[in-house]
Amino acid sequence: MDLPAPLSWLVDEAGASPSPDRFLVELGGRLLADGLPLTGGALTLAVPHPIIARRFVARIGLCTC
Repeated sequence: MDLPAPLSWLVDEAGASPSPDRFLVELGGRLLADGLPLTGGALTLAVPHPIIARRFVARIGLCTC
């Protein structure tokens, strides 16, 4: 099955990302390379606590990850 490059990366390689911020940067770069007009993104991770959550934000061109 032929999948778009970003989706193929999500299925096959994204799980090996060393950190959530690196995952977000990689995904953003791949979506940009595929022609999606993207200026930034956010990723929120659920943690086993009713109040606390982790959030990672990337703005294209500002991240030095």
